Amino acid sequence: MGRPSMVRQVEVALQTTFVPGESRQAHKVAGDAAQHITGIETMRNYVGCGCKFAVACQRDYGVHFLRDITPPMAQEHLLQLHDRELSGGYIGKVVAALRKLDIALRLKKWKTPDAPLWLPEAGGWHSDAHPERAYTPEQAQRLLAALAAARDPRIVRVTRLQCIAGLRISEACMLRGVDIDVAHCQLHLSKATKGGRVRVVTVAPEQQDFLQELVERAAQHSDGYVFQGRGDRGKSLIRRVQAAVSRATKQEGIPHYSTHAFRKLFAQQQYAEASAAGQTDQEARKMVSHALGHNRVAVTYSYVPRR
Repeated sequence: MGRPSMVRQVEVALQTTFVPGESRQAHKVAGDAAQHITGIETMRNYVGCGCKFAVACQRDYGVHFLRDITPPMAQEHLLQLHDRELSGGYIGKVVAALRKLDIALRLKKWKTPDAPLWLPEAGGWHSDAHPERAYTPEQAQRLLAALAAARDPRIVRVTRLQCIAGLRISEACMLRGVDIDVAHCQLHLSKATKGGRVRVVTVAPEQQDFLQELVERAAQHSDGYVFQGRGDRGKSLIRRVQAAVSRATKQEGIPHYSTHAFRKLFAQQQYAEASAAGQTDQEARKMVSHALGHNRVAVTYSYVPRR
């Protein structure tokens, strides 16, 4: 019999803690509430979060057993969720799920009781701004070159869009031909944007030929999208891009960040250009915030370091 999938391992481990119908309050009084899941909906949520985490660890680090996951992997997973600008409420749910899964592995005796905790026992998980989690221009060039050599040409085009226009990976994967204004070197984004907000991003004139290529590709497709084989809301293509970037970072010996690191590089380059043009720190940050699709200038501190 082959080894169980990472998803199956999560399901089996968490089942150890599942006691449907029992009183959570009673377990709190008994002092063992941390070892039990009493709600069916909570169980579903934790299994979902745990499976996504396990699959990400397999993709990014090549682990095949939950017992081999280390605290830095768990912390990096949370940082990637933060980089993707997911809500604090969702990240809090993932934190709770990972803590419960860690306990389940010990109850299942897949981990020893004295094994390091994936996450600290007490308190929530807090993420400060991490503008340093961006690829440098040189690193980005190396990664794009490595991705260009891959079998799937969509991957390098998606990541290139992130570099030149600061797109979220979902926005890049869901780009349509009608969204691209080649003459003015602009992207009019309305699909897969955060909060459904429409925004216009201007790219450098030297990218005009690349934009024309994307328009021509979209014209060949009956649905008008640049990329085919996207899956529901681009999720299939997103996973392929993430896996390819993970492999490329290992190949090139570059720190592995999420694809959001390309978006951060764009933000830092935009800020540097605005500053060089004489704009103040706040003026430059406001411009960057607008280009990224945010309403609050404070968000830019996750992208651009403080002076």
